Amino acid sequence: MSCSGLEKENSADWQRNNRRELTRNWLKTQFPPVSSSQDNLILSEILERLLYAAERAHFSSERTFRIYLSCDTGRTAVSDGFGDIYISQGLLKAFDNDGQLYATLAHELSHYFLKHFSISQNRSSQSEDFAQTTGLPHESGPRLNINEADEIAADILSLKLLHFSGFSSRHAAQALGAIYATISGKLPPKQNVTLRNRLDYIEQEIANYPDETFYRRPTRRAIADLMKRCKN
Repeated sequence: MSCSGLEKENSADWQRNNRRELTRNWLKTQFPPVSSSQDNLILSEILERLLYAAERAHFSSERTFRIYLSCDTGRTAVSDGFGDIYISQGLLKAFDNDGQLYATLAHELSHYFLKHFSISQNRSSQSEDFAQTTGLPHESGPRLNINEADEIAADILSLKLLHFSGFSSRHAAQALGAIYATISGKLPPKQNVTLRNRLDYIEQEIANYPDETFYRRPTRRAIADLMKRCKN
């Protein structure tokens, strides 16, 4: 490789790494992570189980994933496009079993496996704020407003990840239903329709797992304690 070619490659790597760090720092201001290493470790163990399930489902990623519990009180789970996933205490507060937590994280992972973050990014309120904060162009910002088709595709793949994790795919319907029940009246009409459409698609896709037996397995003590702390 010529010197000019190497310089260009190094420059592209630097820009990508710089954008990654700026995005991570920006998201941490939007969704401040809690300082509890114990809570983040519990979530990391769930993430590892889902990554193993993804391999069984013939999906893999070279990314290094990190997960953070955010002290945000909203019903939020978000990925930054670089491997970091944030889930809010407010969202855990809406759940009553660990299957719903697995379903939410499976959905966020599915966005990576389906390469939704490699698509050109839409301008959104988040990317506007990102641009003002970091000085980078809007297109460099996190693509937090993924469209309805992307969300439904991630929902469908999350059912498979749940299945291979030993959970019923119906937990995905439970998780999204819990979110819908708590925030549907507070969203713009278009977003309410999107949530309703996603629930309908999930209910249809669950029929592809006829051999599953849905049961309320005891929530693991460590996860139960985490969810209890979020409710207090």
